[in-house]
Amino acid sequence: MHKIVYEEYLKQFFEDENSNRAIEWDGSTESDDRAADTSTLPSYSNAIISNMTAIGIGVNGTSLHEDSNVGMEIRDNAGGQVWNSIFTEISKSILDIEKTSSSKGTASTIGSGSFGSQALLENGVLAFKGNIFYNGGKGNTALGTAEDDQVASDIIFATANGNSFSSDPKLAVIGTVGGTGILATSAQPQASSPAKTGAATFSGLQTSFLTQTTYRGAFDGFTDWAESWTKVDSSDYLATLSSDLDSDGLTLAQEITTNQNTDPSKSDTDGDGISDLTDPNPDNSGLLPPRGSTDVVLGGISTTGFISGNGGRLSAGFAISGGEMTVLTTGKGAKEYLSTGILQDTLNDPKMEIKGLTGGGWVSQHSDFNWKTGSYFSQLNNTGFFAQYEDDDTGIYEALAANNYLAEITSTDGDSGGTLVEVYETYGYWNSTYTGSKLEGISTNGFVQTGTEPGQRMTAGVALRNFGTNVNATKRLIVMAKWSTYVPSNDNDPNNDFDILDDPKIEVTDANKNILAQNDNWRTLPASVKTAVTTTGLMSGFRDDKDAAVIVNLPGSGVYFINVYSADSDSGGALVEVYDLDALEAKYGWNLGN
Repeated sequence: MHKIVYEEYLKQFFEDENSNRAIEWDGSTESDDRAADTSTLPSYSNAIISNMTAIGIGVNGTSLHEDSNVGMEIRDNAGGQVWNSIFTEISKSILDIEKTSSSKGTASTIGSGSFGSQALLENGVLAFKGNIFYNGGKGNTALGTAEDDQVASDIIFATANGNSFSSDPKLAVIGTVGGTGILATSAQPQASSPAKTGAATFSGLQTSFLTQTTYRGAFDGFTDWAESWTKVDSSDYLATLSSDLDSDGLTLAQEITTNQNTDPSKSDTDGDGISDLTDPNPDNSGLLPPRGSTDVVLGGISTTGFISGNGGRLSAGFAISGGEMTVLTTGKGAKEYLSTGILQDTLNDPKMEIKGLTGGGWVSQHSDFNWKTGSYFSQLNNTGFFAQYEDDDTGIYEALAANNYLAEITSTDGDSGGTLVEVYETYGYWNSTYTGSKLEGISTNGFVQTGTEPGQRMTAGVALRNFGTNVNATKRLIVMAKWSTYVPSNDNDPNNDFDILDDPKIEVTDANKNILAQNDNWRTLPASVKTAVTTTGLMSGFRDDKDAAVIVNLPGSGVYFINVYSADSDSGGALVEVYDLDALEAKYGWNLGN
């Protein structure tokens, strides 16, 4: 009898105290159940499982079932393969692999005298690859995970198999679920979870039908394939990515992205009197978002702000490393709508200069007044970036050497209004020559006024691009909002030429305006995050009780927005900066953690 069972992307919850196993499979149970004498099929079952997440009653839970609470029971001559799965919070043991008599099983080929499932494990017919086993009732040891079976633990936790017994999968939400009254863990991984990477690579014909992932377990932390059609979702048994069970204004997806992994029964998880929505450290974990991939790069920045005809300017800074890069920069009247539905007053006629940093300071290298009559018309027209904009808007399309630059927008005719400045690397968009260069950092100097409307706040849009093969790759960024003396004040007071924004506040959102991270004063950051910020030196000389910073780990393909507001109704010059921490950490040899 040869049984094959294929299972992919399973999630199994057996938190109820009457449950006994997450999964069990059997082979031949008696001698007369085995294959016919004329059969050429092997006499064992062959279950093949990948990306399963199994969550038990809790390591300290009390099972009412006679067989207690076990993760996997593999018995009676059962073979098979378990790949890239998570088994956690199980009150008895995580693995129970049965050793049978000769009448019930295949014999070991290594002379151990074993029969049945344990013999199949010894023979390589039963295999475990890339799995995370954690918090079983017999302890986070190799021997305890395998129910004190030394032979099994030695094979399963051999280095080549990539299984772990002491690594916390860091699943996202702890809370009371489904009316059980039992604390249970979400199947979604936290941003810092080891399950988000480290999947073993499938091998062999029998796994050719499986979908290779980079993550382990049933979910990647970004998508929720169980939502809207499963019992788990319809009964609110566990939190889905779009849920907000603690009513704190953050969805589970946002809490995962920002490491705000809260208890869904509370809106103030750590009880410090600050709601999770505004608490910079809502669970007192102090977790630093994990490293991302150097295959993910900054694709560009676009910033909207206000320019006064009285010497105002909006300046996008960018740092190129790794060689020459062809860059598109634009300056346009910003077409943003106020909350009243009326289009904001836009800057009538912007002028652009690209300035490079030299030993003597910033030196003008390229300029443009009107894109349609300027030197770059052909390249700019081909991009399509001016299709909805005016002829007197401005743009530059140039190859620039590795250096630091400013793309500076000013008013040509003394007009004031909302302005958009953009900087993009062009490879993959319009230029097919990839030089290996990248944008290490991008920033904008601008003027922030009181309020949250367009023209009052400053908003930077940041594009991430993934040039690697891992579609789930992420990017770790540091995002900062600081006072700036570079922007002249937008008033006529000759004694107030460089008015700074007294207290900037920063907010990072996704393309749907969901808040992913925010900060007012960077000294309030969790200890590990503040240490990482200090290590970079990027906030050196800036005020820890006024200026703002966050570190985020974001999906590697997408557009994100950074809003800079005045936290105290002041107005003034502000600087928003975004740096690729993965690139800088590799370049300077920093060890920021995680």
